[in-house]
Amino acid sequence: MADAPAAGGCSPQQDYPTIDPTSFDVVICGTGLPESVLAAACAAAGKSVLHIDPNPFYGSLFSSLPFPSLPSFLSPSPSPSSASSSSSAAAVDLRRRSMYTEVETTGEAPEPSRRFTVDLVGPRVLYCADEAVDLLIRSGGSHHVEFKSVEGGTLLYWEGGLYPVPDSRKAIFKDTTLQLTEKNLLFRFFKLVQSHIAADAAAAGEGEGEASGKLPDEYLDLPFVEFLKQQRLSPKMRAVVLYAIGMADYDQDGVDSCDGLLSTREAVKTIALYSSSIGRFANAEGAFIYPMYGHGELPQAFCRCAAVKGALYVLRMPATSLLVDEDKKRYVGIRLASGQDIMCQQLIVDPSYEIPSLDMPCTTPVSNSPRKVARGICIISSSVKRDSSNVLVVFPPKSLEEEQVTAVRVLQLSSNLAVCPPGMFMAYLSTPCTDAFTGKKCISKAIDALFTTKASDDLEGHSETTSENNTEGVKPTLLWSCVYLQEITQGTSGTALSCPMPDQNLDYRSILESTKKLFSDICPNEEFLPRNSAPKYADDDSDSSEEENPCTRLIYQRQPALHRSKLSFGVNRHIIYSNGLSQNQQNYRYYSSCSGQQNIGIGNKIIHDLPRRVKIVEVGPRDGLQNEKNIVPTHVKIELIQILATSGLPVVEATSFVSPKWVPQLADAKDVMQVVRNIEGVSLPVLTPNLKGFEAAVAAGAKEVAVFASASEAFSKSNINCTIKESLARYNDVALAAKERKIPMRGYVSCVVGCPVEGYVPPSNVAYVAKELYDMGCYEVSLGDTIGVGTPGTVVPMLEAVMSVVPKEKLAVHFHDTYGQSLSNILISLQMGISVVDSSVAGLGGCPYAKGASGNVATEDVVYMLNGLGIKTNVDLEKVMAAGEFICNHLGRQSGSKAATALTGKVTANASKL
Repeated sequence: MADAPAAGGCSPQQDYPTIDPTSFDVVICGTGLPESVLAAACAAAGKSVLHIDPNPFYGSLFSSLPFPSLPSFLSPSPSPSSASSSSSAAAVDLRRRSMYTEVETTGEAPEPSRRFTVDLVGPRVLYCADEAVDLLIRSGGSHHVEFKSVEGGTLLYWEGGLYPVPDSRKAIFKDTTLQLTEKNLLFRFFKLVQSHIAADAAAAGEGEGEASGKLPDEYLDLPFVEFLKQQRLSPKMRAVVLYAIGMADYDQDGVDSCDGLLSTREAVKTIALYSSSIGRFANAEGAFIYPMYGHGELPQAFCRCAAVKGALYVLRMPATSLLVDEDKKRYVGIRLASGQDIMCQQLIVDPSYEIPSLDMPCTTPVSNSPRKVARGICIISSSVKRDSSNVLVVFPPKSLEEEQVTAVRVLQLSSNLAVCPPGMFMAYLSTPCTDAFTGKKCISKAIDALFTTKASDDLEGHSETTSENNTEGVKPTLLWSCVYLQEITQGTSGTALSCPMPDQNLDYRSILESTKKLFSDICPNEEFLPRNSAPKYADDDSDSSEEENPCTRLIYQRQPALHRSKLSFGVNRHIIYSNGLSQNQQNYRYYSSCSGQQNIGIGNKIIHDLPRRVKIVEVGPRDGLQNEKNIVPTHVKIELIQILATSGLPVVEATSFVSPKWVPQLADAKDVMQVVRNIEGVSLPVLTPNLKGFEAAVAAGAKEVAVFASASEAFSKSNINCTIKESLARYNDVALAAKERKIPMRGYVSCVVGCPVEGYVPPSNVAYVAKELYDMGCYEVSLGDTIGVGTPGTVVPMLEAVMSVVPKEKLAVHFHDTYGQSLSNILISLQMGISVVDSSVAGLGGCPYAKGASGNVATEDVVYMLNGLGIKTNVDLEKVMAAGEFICNHLGRQSGSKAATALTGKVTANASKL
C-alpha cells in the first residue's frame, strides 16, 4: 500500500511499539469508513476496541490521498512477512490483495502535485438529508468535518449538450430549454410524488393506514420507467428523473441489458431523499454536500469519536496472521508484524484482506460478486459550467453510444473544497461494469465528451463545446487522467467480519446499511450509535433545539487530530490513542505531524469558529528582502527559498519583476527564478507590476504571478504614480495575459486600514479594490496592513466590508507588526472565516514610511500560535526557524521572531541536520 513501511528491514522490536493490553473485545484491521463507523459504534456500546492500519494515514480504501501517493496505492504491494512469536496459538497467514486493476494514466499533473488531494471513492457526495449526515450529527462526528454544497447542481448530458436538471418547482419554472407541455407534465409528476411522500410520512408518523394521496401498491410495484411513461413524460424528462434524480445505474428501457430494474417504490424513496435534502440547510445550495479536503475526512471523524470512547489506535501496524482456535474452528486474534499476538472476541478486516476459510458456514453468505466499477480521475483547466465551482454531470445510458447500458456520473470539484490549487479542477467519473473493456470504454467516452486534450487544443479550430454554459464556449482542457477498475465486495459475517468496498453509488446508503448489519452481528442487543454516544464539547449548548448545520461550522481540532495522508510522518512513528488521558486531553490532544510534539489546544466560548487548517503564504524572499539596503547575494536568496521549500510551506513568494531602479534588491529576479522554478511541492509566485514585468516573469519560468493595488488614492499616486483606477487597468492587462496562458494570479491590496500619506482608509475603498481584483481573475486577494496600524477594532469592519463582495474563502490577510498587533489581528481574522495568512520568515521586512517600524509578522510566530490552537498548517516549525537563522546570519542581525528567539536553544542543535 502507499507509503507502507517495509517489514523486513529492521528488527520488529525496534520498528513497532508493544500494545497493552493484549486482549480486546473487538480488533479492527483497516480504517476505511465501514471499519471506522464500526469502531465508533462498538466503543459506544462499551466494547474494548483495538483499531490498526498498516498505512501511515487513516481511511484505507476510503482515503483521500496526496497525488504523489496515488500510483503506489493503486498498485499491488506484497504483504509483510510474519514475525516470530512465542505464542503457542495456531496461526494462518493473512494476505492482502489489490482491489484495483487495469490502471491507465495519461498526461502529467501540474506542479506542485502535492496540492492535489485524490479521493479513492469518487464520484461521491452526501445528500443533505441522508443517514450519513444524521449519523455524523448523532455521533458527534460532525464536530470534525466541514462541508460545502455542490452549488452548481446537476447537469444532464443529452444529445451532445449539457442541460441543467429541473429538480424543483423553481428550477422547472426557470428552465428555458423545456417546452410548456413538458413543464406542465413535470409539475404534475412531482406534485403526485410529493403527495405520496407526504401521505406516507403522515401514515408512518401517526400509525394510520393508507392516507389520502398515497400511490396504490400496483403503481409502486411497477418498473419505474413504466410508471414514468404512464405520466407521459418525454424521453429527456424520463432520463432526468431516472438517472439524475432517481440515480438508476442501468438502462431501464433495455430489458435484455438491464441488470438492475428500478421499481417505483425504490425510486420514490430516492426522490423523497433528494427532495428533502433541498433546503435542509440554509446555506447549502441544492441537494448535495461534499466534505472539505475529501471523503477521507469521514473515517477520521468516526475514529475520533471512537478514540474518545476509549478505542486504541495504532498506525503503521500490519497484521500478518490470524490466530485460530482449532477446536472451536474460529479466529481468536491476530499476530502483528511486530510478532505480538493480540486476542479478541471479534475480528473485523477491510475487504483487501483475504480471510482463509475454516470450513464452517458464515452467518451471512460470502458474496464473490463479479461486479466492478470503472473509475476515472481527471485534472482539468476550467469548469464544465460557467460560474460554478462544484457540479455533478450525469450521462444516461445510450447517451454516449448505442451500446452503453450503464449511467456514467461525473463530479467536478474546485479549489474551494481544498482538493486542488486555485484555477484548476478535479473531476471524478464512475460507471458499474462486469469487464474492463466495457467499463473503461464508457469512462473514456465521457472524458472525450466533456474535455479536450492539450494536443487537440493545439489543432487549428478550437474544440467544440458540450454546453452553452461552458466558460468562453470551449471545453475544459484535460491535463491529466487516470482510469482504472475497482472490485465491488459486500460485507460478510462469520468468525471474521469483512467490510464492504466503496460501491458504484453516489452516496453511502448501501454501505451504511451493510455496516449496520455487521454491527448487529457483533452487538445484537445494542442500538447502533445512539444519540447519547456523542461526546460533549465545551461550546455545545445542550438547551439548543436547532439542528446542527455541518455546512456552517468552521471547527478547529477538538478531538485527537488523526492526520491526513498528505502530512509527513516519521519513518518509525506510530500514533496511538488510549483512554488513559484526562477528559480535557482526550478532547483536545493534538499531535504535530512534523516534529512529533504534543500540543494541547484549549477550546471555549472565547476562542471559537477557527478553521481546521490554515494555509501560510511565505513572503520573506520578496516582501521581506526588498527593503534591505545591502544587496543580498543571489545564491543566498536561492538557498533561502530552497530551505523554506523543505519546511512544508505550500507557497513561497520568490521575487518581483519590478524595475531594478525602483527595487535594486530584486534586480536578480530572472537569475533567481531560473534556478528555483523547478522546485517541487511548493508554489513560487512572483510580483508583476505590469505587462512588461509579467512577460519577463513568464520568460524566466514563473508559473504563478501576483499584482498589487492600493486602497488609498494618495498612496497609489505617491508609490506608483497613478490613480487606483489606472493601476487596475494595468493589472487587467496582466490578468488577460495570465488567463490566456493559464497562469494563476494572486492579488494584493495595500493600506487596508491605514495609509502613511492620508491616514484612515474607509473599508468601502478596500472592498472596491478587492472586488475589482477578484472580478478580473485573481484566485485569491490578500489584504495588507502596510504600516501595521491595524487593531481588531479596525480590522473587523474592514473584513466585513470586503466579505460582502468577495467570498471569504478567496481572501487572505497580510499584517505588519509595527505596533505588535499582528497576531491578534490574525486571530480575529481566523474567527471571521479567513484561512490564508501571509507571513515572513524571521519577521523580515520593514516599512520605509515609518521609521523604526517592524516588518511582516514572523512566520515562526504564526506557526507557533496556530500549533497552540490545534490548527493544521503542515509546516515544520524547526525548519522555518533554520531558514530564519540562515538568512539572519547573512544579514548580520537577530531574528524578528519572538518564538524563534525563545526556542533557539532547543533547535540549534538540529538545524545543521537540515
